[in-house]
Amino acid sequence: GELTQQRLDLNFASDRAAARTVVNANVPTTLIPIQLCAQVALDGEFVKDLEETYCNEDEAAVCALLPKLRQQVQTMPELINQAVKQRMPQDRRRRPSPNLDSGFIPWDIVAVLSISNPQLFGEWEYHTVEFPSCSGGEPCDRTMI
Repeated sequence: GELTQQRLDLNFASDRAAARTVVNANVPTTLIPIQLCAQVALDGEFVKDLEETYCNEDEAAVCALLPKLRQQVQTMPELINQAVKQRMPQDRRRRPSPNLDSGFIPWDIVAVLSISNPQLFGEWEYHTVEFPSCSGGEPCDRTMI
């Protein structure tokens, strides 16, 4: 999701018609905006601690993901996080993680936690979201309102 009326999330932009179907469905829908997710970034120190704690003797499932986690730490600060930082509100209510310059945002983990444990999050705001039809047919630009 996106709170600044800028470009759509890649998932929504990839199939705008499907996104419209989801948000227009007559069921409760929760979109977790990038501004929420960007408050959490996992850095190399976190990955190292994770490995030392869970991957020495007990082979936890997460151990198989260590190469991918290291790759994310190396690439995401420049590939994604700089653009995310520009989308953080200037009011500073949602402060970006101090690790955005050296880590990656665990998008799906934050989204799952926000649904399964909403008490972990200080406040919730409710918005109406629309994916207007494209005048020239789909796909079109990546904006939403």
